[in-house]
Amino acid sequence: MIKAYEPDYKKAKENAAALVEHQKSAEKKIKAVSASSFAAWNRALNLAEAHFRARDFSVRSKKARGAAKRLLQYLDAPDVRLRP
Repeated sequence: MIKAYEPDYKKAKENAAALVEHQKSAEKKIKAVSASSFAAWNRALNLAEAHFRARDFSVRSKKARGAAKRLLQYLDAPDVRLRP
């Protein structure tokens, strides 16, 4: 009886070992991608912080808000106010 199931057992054991190797390989790839993605997000955050800390930011943002307000008037956009 053992001889009948032994080939299937060995095959399942080999498949399980291969699956573990594939899992490890996938984890390494995901780790590498997530690390580079994290670095890109950190760089983007640093650039955003530098942008908002710039001396002329308040002047530029006032101009942009004024332009956005005029644009919304021309588009006849609805006034949406969210409650806190």
